[in-house]
Amino acid sequence: MKTINCIIMLLGMCMTINAQGLKTYSAHIYVMKVEKKVEDKVFDVVEQYPSFPGGEGAMFSYISNNLQYPEKAQKNGIQGRVFIKFIVEKDGSISNVEVNRSVDPDLDNEAMRVIKNMPKWNPAKQNGTEVRAYYYVPVAFRLK
Repeated sequence: MKTINCIIMLLGMCMTINAQGLKTYSAHIYVMKVEKKVEDKVFDVVEQYPSFPGGEGAMFSYISNNLQYPEKAQKNGIQGRVFIKFIVEKDGSISNVEVNRSVDPDLDNEAMRVIKNMPKWNPAKQNGTEVRAYYYVPVAFRLK
């Protein structure tokens, strides 16, 4: 009888340990999911904004050197400033490029093409950690 009680008591202890282990494990998974969501968050406001290598002047120089005025827009005398919104990723790459304010579909597409082909940026930082951040760039099209 003593042996049976010891076995039953031992099984109960194992079940309690397992139940506590599962609770701890479940909580750990939940924390990991919350951390993952924070890692994936895209910031609008950060302590240190992303920057193009060489600064803003170098960025606008890159844009003007790589921009090709669409022929159809030139013929129709279309000009203006397309505002592009994109994400600078933690590794400095560019993603989710979209038109924030449009002028003309041809100009919009050309502005998006140039932004998508940019070299890697210096990523944004929040609390000393690299984070994903939105960035907005006006791309000007002017006929001479």
